[in-house]
Amino acid sequence: MGEQPRPNEDKQIVTLGRVLQTLREEDNVDVLIETTVNYLQTELNYNLIWIGFYDRLDHRILGKGGVTPSGGSGFLKQRFFLNPGDLLEQVVIQQRPIGVPDLQAETRAGEWRKVAQNYNIRGTLIYPIRYRDRCFGVALLGQEGWGISPRPDEKARLSMLLGGMAAALNQIEIDWQHQQAKRPDEPLLALLNELRTLPTMWQRLEAVITRTHAFVKPTRTNIYWFEPEKRYFWRRVGSRSTSSIGGKDSAAGITVQEAGGFYKAMVGDQVVSIGEAHSSLKADVTSRLLQRLGVRSLLAAPILLQDELLGFLAVEGNDPRIWQEQEKNFVRGAAQLVALIAPIERMEATIEQTKQDQILTAELARAIASEQDWHATLKTCADNLCHRLQQARFLVLLFDSESDRFEICYQNHPANRQPLGAALRHGKESNSSQLNQDSSATIHYLPALKEVDWQFLSSTESVEIEDLNADLKLATWREGLLEAGVRSLLISRTSSEGHLEGLLAFGYETPRTWTHAERELIRVVSQQIGLIIHQWQLQRQVLSQQKIFQSLQWGISTLASAQPLLPAQVTPDTSLEIRTYEQTVLQPIAQMLACPLVALVTWSPGEPLGRIVASVIANQQFAVNLNAVVPIDTDGLIQAALAEDSLVTKGVDRLSPNTREWLIGSGIGEVLVMALRTAPEYETTGVVVAADKPGRRWSEMALPAFGLLVTQLAWFRRYLMLAHHLQSQRQELERLNWYKHRCMEDFHRCLEAGVKMLSQLDSK
Repeated sequence: MGEQPRPNEDKQIVTLGRVLQTLREEDNVDVLIETTVNYLQTELNYNLIWIGFYDRLDHRILGKGGVTPSGGSGFLKQRFFLNPGDLLEQVVIQQRPIGVPDLQAETRAGEWRKVAQNYNIRGTLIYPIRYRDRCFGVALLGQEGWGISPRPDEKARLSMLLGGMAAALNQIEIDWQHQQAKRPDEPLLALLNELRTLPTMWQRLEAVITRTHAFVKPTRTNIYWFEPEKRYFWRRVGSRSTSSIGGKDSAAGITVQEAGGFYKAMVGDQVVSIGEAHSSLKADVTSRLLQRLGVRSLLAAPILLQDELLGFLAVEGNDPRIWQEQEKNFVRGAAQLVALIAPIERMEATIEQTKQDQILTAELARAIASEQDWHATLKTCADNLCHRLQQARFLVLLFDSESDRFEICYQNHPANRQPLGAALRHGKESNSSQLNQDSSATIHYLPALKEVDWQFLSSTESVEIEDLNADLKLATWREGLLEAGVRSLLISRTSSEGHLEGLLAFGYETPRTWTHAERELIRVVSQQIGLIIHQWQLQRQVLSQQKIFQSLQWGISTLASAQPLLPAQVTPDTSLEIRTYEQTVLQPIAQMLACPLVALVTWSPGEPLGRIVASVIANQQFAVNLNAVVPIDTDGLIQAALAEDSLVTKGVDRLSPNTREWLIGSGIGEVLVMALRTAPEYETTGVVVAADKPGRRWSEMALPAFGLLVTQLAWFRRYLMLAHHLQSQRQELERLNWYKHRCMEDFHRCLEAGVKMLSQLDSK
């Protein structure tokens, strides 16, 4: 090449520009190779030109064409495997050109040594065909002379030529990948247009199956429908190829118990992908599901409508498979189309059911407005709802803020089943408990809930438990509900805003899910029954206030009956009368607080010891030691009451050993104490102690009345103690006055006798 005259530079640039333009515009690989070879042959005058493309998977070079000195082209299309250390492998890996002075003597040339000997090729240049960091192949350029040293302009033209060819190859590959890639948008649009023209639901589902099967190309495609009451999936529509591994038929149904994790994924609107060495589910769930379906790969998308699971669309394969993202998107899109067309099938039935629900709620509203007997109203509600919901267990629960528990104020259950109170062993038991019960009726409470359960009930949304055996919600109620035969539960608040007043609960004996229409019906009925609950709560508050007022009136009347005891009426038996009045006042306090123990500990001003002078004890579990002496200065409960101007509450675990020496009842759990205070300048002379079982919450309505009655008792005791003291002083003064009168009388007699004697002496 160096011996030939240098061509005109302008002509070279024009020729190279035309070739590069051809490479940019051409999308045929053969034309690219032919154009590149012709340019190398005519412009650079190489004797041997060979172009090969690199196969990354098999690590080899595939010959695509070129030029030989003899014109033969057989070996130009051969495949050359790349071995470690070969020149071709070095160029492919390093992506840099290599010059070989004598190809015939190069040991790393491999088969090309023989080719060089056949065509008398020595100086050789091996140039990579690369685009950015990717090598598409190599170009081997040889000449007969020894050594090779291309001029700088030749290197520049080679670099631009082969770089342009690599860029064209890269664009061709991108276009080919784009054509080969699955694009779900067009098939989904075609499916949407087809669904508009089909008249029946069955034909629409068949169209979804056909389009999905054609796009994904699995072994078979099925649509499974979900039965909420029996909690299983059944195959509704499937492709004709339904045989699974081993020739068995595809599964006709899948229960939720068989694939719990799969069911949760469907409810959570997640696409489940199980393929080769990958699964979006746990290993045990994956194996059970694949075994049940008789497949080795699965792609399933949920059919969800307004958070209600209708079923799922599944493409199944008998061989392991890696699911592409476009396939997942298409299956999800097809499943969503099924969810959109599903309501059409149920529209008429839903409209009819909605009419019946409206009639039902209207009848309930009329019953609530017209009936004076709330029990009869709730019975009407329960009968209609249980008929609508097919033999459900109906419960009305009333919240008791004092105990933080729920009272079963009404329940309706199947005729051959026991009421819930017979299964639960917490609280008091009764055969029934209605809203219109009298004051002597036995009240039944459900067990107290844990903090995590209160979080569920604090929400305005309904609490839905599909299977009590698998769900941990309301754990403290779980055992009793299971014993009563309840397996699924739906609970709705009776008040959408404000504090919790009550709950409406529906229970089923089999695991099931609840439809949106059922949840909405129960929500509306719960709001209506909430009016009854609210009225009942108001009535209970009035009754409680009346009870407190009667107890307060009783206590004050007892104290008022002692007011005529004037100082002149105080006798040596007055202390006994004071004890009697104190004992009588403690009884209305016990009734007011509804507690089994009320005791009065008193002492005289300045004394270090006190005694229990009066008490009201319901049973021996709340006993006190009446003979005990209470050390005022060291007793923790007494000191806590003296340190506060108001009420003091303490748990039994916070009582000091000194207190437990006289407060000895084994059933005592909560203690309420208040000091007998009058005016700040007067010394406290006693405390009133009330006690109840553990967990007792003192009524907020009763505490002010309790404080008032204790204060009145304090003033009453001070009045009687002051009257007793004044009477004692009066008696002492009377005795002193009598003595003085006697002395004056004796003095008068003596003086009179003396005067008489003096008079007699004077007369003599």
